[in-house]
Amino acid sequence: MQVGILVDPRIPSWHEEAIKNVAELEDVDITYVVVDASSRNDTTTKSGAEAIDRDALVTVDDLKLFYDVLREDGLKAFLYADQKFGWHYFGETKRRDWLRTKEVSDVDCLTETTVKECEPNSDGVWNTLPPAVVSEIEERCDVVLRFGFGLIKGDVLTAPEHGVLSVHGSDIREYRGMGPKLSFLNGDDTVTVTLQRLTEDIDGGAIVSTKSAPVSDTATLDEVGGTVYQLSTEIYADGVRKLRDGGSAQRAETLGEYYSHDLQKRDPRFVGKIVLKNNYYRMKSALGT
Repeated sequence: MQVGILVDPRIPSWHEEAIKNVAELEDVDITYVVVDASSRNDTTTKSGAEAIDRDALVTVDDLKLFYDVLREDGLKAFLYADQKFGWHYFGETKRRDWLRTKEVSDVDCLTETTVKECEPNSDGVWNTLPPAVVSEIEERCDVVLRFGFGLIKGDVLTAPEHGVLSVHGSDIREYRGMGPKLSFLNGDDTVTVTLQRLTEDIDGGAIVSTKSAPVSDTATLDEVGGTVYQLSTEIYADGVRKLRDGGSAQRAETLGEYYSHDLQKRDPRFVGKIVLKNNYYRMKSALGT
């Protein structure tokens, strides 16, 4: 099984762990890595990565980042601020540890792999890979794993035999679009991630694998998110192993309701409910109740 990877220039720890787990499979080789060169110019993403790697409580750079996110992503800035509050006052480091980043060139299991940088064609929402890159993927890869490039469409989705696989942080038969935050708000005692074969329908692809784990009945966003990242590091290898051994993706009989990410950008009630519930559970945990 020859595997291709789509990534951003800096790779979070959970991406690195997932890729390493795939690389360690028998009869599986990672043959081609495509890096989204356009994301190098995203200053907000870069500043966000630096904020995660920085252990200081609040700096001038953090305040500038809050303003930039507020301008670009609206109320989501308050969710990031609440996350940082949890790092420093409640020791919530599960998500942060999985989000620390390094350069692609520093990922040990990719040092012998061909790496190609490219700039996708973008309409502001969807990204399309250049034809030359798609041709390389078709020639060199049986399956592609997506960790970067955002929403992708076009010929790359069907170029490799087994398509392009991507993880969604919930069960797409329950929650599509936004995932883990819905599990948190609904008080789910189990979280699930889905490895799907991408199509041009958001979270509407055939399911390669699902993986679940329990969370406590007072789980904070850090516990929910950390569990989702842990499951995500494992499910890519599960999916590649299944395809290597002759399995296939299966179309879901029903799909869950689609929840737009705009809810966490523009809906103060939605954001307020998340922040209030998260801090209520923090206090319950701190008081041992």
